[in-house]
Amino acid sequence: MSNEPNDQDVSFYRAPRNRWFHPPQLHVGGSTEELRTPWLELLYGIVAVSIIARLGGTLENPIDPHRIWSVLGLLIPVWSTWASFTFYSNRFLSDDILHRVLVFLQIFGLAMLGATVPDVVNGKTVYFSAAFAFVRFTLALLYARTWLQVDRANEYARSFTLGFSTGTLLWLGSIFLQTPWVYLAWTIAAAVDFATTLSRWGRDFALRYPLDVRHTTHRYGLLISLILGVFLIWQLHILSNEELSIRSGILCVEVLTVTFSLWWIYFDDVAHSPLKPLPIAPYVWIYSHLPLVASLSLLGSGIVLSLKHTAVEPLPAAHRWLLCGGLSATFLSIAAIDWVSERRQAELSDSARVRGRIVSGIATCVLAPVGMSMQPWAFVGLLASICILQLVIDMNVVPTASDMPIQRAPSARPSSPKAPERASRPKIKNRLRRDVSEAVRRGAPSEIRSDLYFFLMEGSWTRLLGTMVTGYLLINVVFGALYVLDSDSIVNAHPGSFLDAFFFSVQTMSTLGYGVLSPASTYSNLLVTIEAGTGLLLTALATGLMFAKVSRPRKAVLFSDVLTMTRYHGKKALMLRAGNARGNMLLEATARLSVLMEDDSPEGHQIRRLYDLKLIRDSTPVFALSWLMIHIIDEQSPLHGIESKDMEEKALLFIGILTGFDSTYAQTTHAQRIWYPEDIRFNSRFVDVVADLPDGRILIDYERFHDTHIDEPFTIEQNEFTPAEPKKS
Repeated sequence: MSNEPNDQDVSFYRAPRNRWFHPPQLHVGGSTEELRTPWLELLYGIVAVSIIARLGGTLENPIDPHRIWSVLGLLIPVWSTWASFTFYSNRFLSDDILHRVLVFLQIFGLAMLGATVPDVVNGKTVYFSAAFAFVRFTLALLYARTWLQVDRANEYARSFTLGFSTGTLLWLGSIFLQTPWVYLAWTIAAAVDFATTLSRWGRDFALRYPLDVRHTTHRYGLLISLILGVFLIWQLHILSNEELSIRSGILCVEVLTVTFSLWWIYFDDVAHSPLKPLPIAPYVWIYSHLPLVASLSLLGSGIVLSLKHTAVEPLPAAHRWLLCGGLSATFLSIAAIDWVSERRQAELSDSARVRGRIVSGIATCVLAPVGMSMQPWAFVGLLASICILQLVIDMNVVPTASDMPIQRAPSARPSSPKAPERASRPKIKNRLRRDVSEAVRRGAPSEIRSDLYFFLMEGSWTRLLGTMVTGYLLINVVFGALYVLDSDSIVNAHPGSFLDAFFFSVQTMSTLGYGVLSPASTYSNLLVTIEAGTGLLLTALATGLMFAKVSRPRKAVLFSDVLTMTRYHGKKALMLRAGNARGNMLLEATARLSVLMEDDSPEGHQIRRLYDLKLIRDSTPVFALSWLMIHIIDEQSPLHGIESKDMEEKALLFIGILTGFDSTYAQTTHAQRIWYPEDIRFNSRFVDVVADLPDGRILIDYERFHDTHIDEPFTIEQNEFTPAEPKKS
């Protein structure tokens, strides 16, 4: 970034200007006010999305690879035009008559471009070339004006003016060419446009004058939102012309689920994620939206065709591949964006998130053959379940919102070296009683976050079993779809039956083999070999996870719910009680008690510091019954001199830890407990819970384990302690 003072911090739209004419103003990212999206840019985006939707709408009949590649090829210059205008609006602010006229001319050219879409898909390219040349020419005029009127952007605007002018000439020249040479001219023109955007002048200018990232992400998010909105309009239009039934209603809910899930995934996981500090990260993020827009267009066409399919028979193969291919490409495009962005509140590393997107994309693409034996509502429901699975995974690995408010202490700045002025830490009312293990870790580096093993081991049994069952079903669905690709690959299976292929996959993975279904070709034997090996590896992995989770020693140490403050041998003492609820032998047990207090240094440092509270006895060779832990509050104690009324202000919490060797598990186990100042019962002692039975055995009454009774008020010489109103046991 340049060291020059940024004189663009004042909002352009608030600065006085001549409405008839004013030169463009250079805008730099990081200004004090956010750059808003003018209504003219919104209109431009709506027109661009309408062309993208019109291109996708041409994929009806016939659907062949040539038509699909034609649509994808035409999407490139349309998206490039929208992206070029977006970056111009991000860089230069202008709203005079000349600017509006040039933008209106561009919009007019885009409208003409949309009108010629059916012709160009059918091989008529003249009008499309002329309309697109006009659009690029108006964009070149915008940069030419900037070249002449903005001194700090002369070299940058000149390179873009020359680049877009060259592209305009190529598009004009393609009018006089015949196929396939016209497509070659279009390819060269598109390459010139991309080379202009990625030129050395553009990169150097971005280093000196950074983009407004908020405006850029907002515009790209607006484009994706408009495309998904077009999906909804298509769906409602088709449903309004069809007779409603239970089948069509279920199908409508499923396609709406796919649409809403993609919106959720993008705007909750992609749109607002910061970029990694990689040189190529901005370029990957920007240009990955091109395949994302193209895949959404294909997916929208597949959704429309599935809604128009009123028969009970399975969807045609072309429609299924359009649906699966569009959804698969969407997941892979999002994976590319995830690769250069990071989720700072995620529990898993970013690489695990990227791998999950890639696996989902591959699995979705493989599912296309599955629909040949399924009704449309069942097939679309299968795709919707994959989208829901993505949401469930995202919500589990990122349980905390990135914009969660934080209450911080103000910085302590001394007013003079002799008399520092310290700021007090803000008091939090209604403090939540939470374990320190439940602390929210914000902004942890991706490389040291939890891996999948840690994520499953530390999670609940529901998380582990849900992951295993989902993975098991998904793998068998994928292999079943691969078997269906060859209708004669399984002996005794119905040709094209996905259920038979799925159950054969289950038998192969589990090595059951009932002898009815068997591989019938080299292709199926190769798949059986791969699946058998995969099944053995996954079985070993699942067995290891289950055994490790089952064999983990579970703590059976019971801590008292309260602490007591009483007298012991004439001195003030803090006590707590621990019990071995399971009754087995806990060998070489050690205990530790600490208090978390605020330490304000004379220099103004505010630190939350842990102090150890020395116990009279902090270890025992055998812990089988109960243990009364006692800390004497003398001159060496961190609690010395703290009265009961000041305890809640001085002490934040107390932490007790007990560690020992569990003779049953033959492993070291530990238990911990946290108490807060309000858990202290002053001038109280624990009720005795150990008694002798008539037959000589020892009784431990855990029903009264947390009970206390009140002592008489007392005063200790040179260590006066006046208790507060005692709490009832």
